[in-house]
Amino acid sequence: LEKLKKQAEEIINRNPKLTEDQKTDYINQIKNAKNKEEIQNILKKANEQAGKNNVNPGDIKKKEKEEKEKREKEKREKEQQNKLAEDKTKAKEALKNLTNLTTDGDSGDKKKLSDEIDNAQTPEEVKNIIEKAKAINDARGALKEGALPFLSHGKSDSNDDKALKELIGADPAKKDNTLTDLENAIKDISSAQTATIRAALDAATRQNGINEQAARQAANAKIAEFENKLEAAEKVLKDNTTIKDADKNAATSAINAAKDAITTAKAQVASATTPSGMLTQLSDVKTKFKDADGKVNDAVNNAQKENKQQNTNDPDAKAFEKEKNDAKGEIDKIPGLSKEEKDKYKEQIDQSTHKGDPEAIVNQAKKHKKIKDALKKLDEFTHLNNAQKEAFKRIIEDTDAYNHTDADGKDLGIDDIDVALANAANTDNAMARLEELKKNAEALKGTEKYTGTNVDPTKKAAFDKVLQSVVDLLNKEKGDAKGAPEVNDLYTDLLNKMRDLDSNAQSAGLKTDALADEIKSDKTYKPDTTSTPAKPGNSVYNTSSQAKKDAFDAALTAAEQALKTAEDTKKPGAKKMSAEEEATAQKAVDAALDKLIKARLALDGVDTTDLQKEIDKESATTSSDAYKYDSQEKQNNYNTALQEAKDLIDKLTGKKQAGTDDHLDTKENKQKALDEALAKLKAAEEALDGTKPVEPTPTPTPTPSVDKSHLQQGIDNGSDVHNSDEYNNAPSDKKQAYDHALDHANEVNNDPNATQDQVNQAAEDLKKAENDLKPTPSPLPTPSPVPGGAGFGVNDNAPTTVDKGELNIQIDSAEADSQPGNAGAGNNNAGNNNAGNANANAANANNNAANA
Repeated sequence: LEKLKKQAEEIINRNPKLTEDQKTDYINQIKNAKNKEEIQNILKKANEQAGKNNVNPGDIKKKEKEEKEKREKEKREKEQQNKLAEDKTKAKEALKNLTNLTTDGDSGDKKKLSDEIDNAQTPEEVKNIIEKAKAINDARGALKEGALPFLSHGKSDSNDDKALKELIGADPAKKDNTLTDLENAIKDISSAQTATIRAALDAATRQNGINEQAARQAANAKIAEFENKLEAAEKVLKDNTTIKDADKNAATSAINAAKDAITTAKAQVASATTPSGMLTQLSDVKTKFKDADGKVNDAVNNAQKENKQQNTNDPDAKAFEKEKNDAKGEIDKIPGLSKEEKDKYKEQIDQSTHKGDPEAIVNQAKKHKKIKDALKKLDEFTHLNNAQKEAFKRIIEDTDAYNHTDADGKDLGIDDIDVALANAANTDNAMARLEELKKNAEALKGTEKYTGTNVDPTKKAAFDKVLQSVVDLLNKEKGDAKGAPEVNDLYTDLLNKMRDLDSNAQSAGLKTDALADEIKSDKTYKPDTTSTPAKPGNSVYNTSSQAKKDAFDAALTAAEQALKTAEDTKKPGAKKMSAEEEATAQKAVDAALDKLIKARLALDGVDTTDLQKEIDKESATTSSDAYKYDSQEKQNNYNTALQEAKDLIDKLTGKKQAGTDDHLDTKENKQKALDEALAKLKAAEEALDGTKPVEPTPTPTPTPSVDKSHLQQGIDNGSDVHNSDEYNNAPSDKKQAYDHALDHANEVNNDPNATQDQVNQAAEDLKKAENDLKPTPSPLPTPSPVPGGAGFGVNDNAPTTVDKGELNIQIDSAEADSQPGNAGAGNNNAGNNNAGNANANAANANNNAANA
């Protein structure tokens, strides 16, 4: 019945001819109907009433449209309600799976979020609530202990918080700011914003990652510190040849145990996922190193007690004298040393008093240039005080120059000189950073934070004391010879004292200049075929062994990452570091710089620049007279030395396979082969002394004299011509032609190199131009020819009337040519065409004379 009523109501509502009041009345009747028949009767009445109503067809259509829109709206609203109900059901189901949300009664996350879902008016609102719920769930998970282990949770009893303090200087009593921000973002569930929660969560996660990297670098730096100390202890053990075997074996065993502990610790740091995990094996490293260091010291002390037995007054004085003589012989073989430098090293050998000293002096001599370059490099470290420079200088000058080796005796490719330079670079960097902080500290003294009446006098005095220590250290003349670690400790101490007075006191930040410069320089070592033009790289890198290249590449990559991490701390919005955190971060930068410098210095390649320059002279040499006109033997010597030099370059760079007989396995052997090849090639080139055979000097052909008198006469006559009626009455083109011919005549007459033909032609052209000035006479009968051409002058086109001036010129010319030494004289040495021309001219002149 209810279903029938509902259908009947819809029929009534859809009837466009019923008024609203009629619809309401009939619907009320339907609601009160008791059975089907009553409903049908009501519908019948409604239909009859609709027929009686006088309704406009347009109104009917309008009503039908409105009814349709109403039904569609009701349908949409019903579908939305259904969708909303469905989404709410799914949303509440999703809440059950968000296990990090709190469930403690009405105050729990799930209850509050569930209420929000109930009150949601649209599916979009439901969707946003679920997104917020997921963000809160993720935030709750991140705030759980162990989720972000590299952020301090402010728990002094937490192993991870304690480890963070040791590694990056985090305060275990304070919660990391990003965690506090994340907690605040979800403190009030009702007003919490998804975007705010996600931003806070991302910030915490990012800072956790930054701290993890810094902690890992710090842990490795601590291990590297022990590794360097162990390396130094091992070197002492190796270099001291007077240590007893029993003591050496005991110390070596302890060193190997410490190395094993270091290897284990490195692996632990690499795989650890918590700060405390990174330090698990560090205590074992400390213990094993202490034991090894103690045994090395014992071995050295025992050896010193018996040291007196090793001088020239001992029974082995004869053997020691032989050691000295052998060492002096080695000095003579070292290339690149001047006689004065060799004599100096020999004198040092003569003055040595302990076995092993001569060999150490030879090593120094072999690295003479390296020591010299290192001392020059030391002068570039402008931030070091004098005492620091002097300390590094002594290390470099007094070194025995042996290369350091690993536990297996493998050459590491670096020596005391390399280590001293690396340490000097880091110390210079630390001093520069301390100078910057000193400026900030002195600026602080001029503020209320220092001068105010409420300043704690104890803190102020502590600040003054540390600042004075900094000033003293930075004094070039009076500063102590502190190393990088001590300088950095003093920096941290000053920054802490500054922040005791002003919590916002600015640090100098991380000093990355030296690392950035080293990276920029070292990147040029590697070839780059992708750039335009391609970059060949540095020959020292190109000729190094693959193992040394790989170590260098790894150190360069690690340095670039360390630099990026350090630079991230300088970006706007980066977390402000405590003094301890900054110290740890700076240690990571310094460790990366130290490792990169040592990796560069450990490259076992050689500089082939000089040899390559000599090879590049091939074309100039082989095209020179010294080569082309020398003996075949000397040419062959040069060709052989040149090919051997090219082959050596190819073997050093790996283009050709080097054989065992080439002995290119160490840097020293490579350098020796390089020096020998260069010396041989230079000697072969200098030996070339061929000279080009002298060709006999040909007998010069006498230059015939040139007669210009007739040309000069024509030029001299120019003034008369210009004043003549013929010139003044001539057409302008004839005047111009004459002027040009006169100018040309002057040019030829003034030319010392003009030939006789050129002179004759110029005279002829001038005369013709002069004749052309004269008016053309009426045609005359053609005269009968006479022998010799009588009646014609030089110009065949001239009239029969002969110009006596021309005749005189031709006669003079013929007479001049007939004089001894001139072309017309028939001289055998000058028997050329000029002579014939001169005779012809003379004949013509005579004919003209006869005609006249």
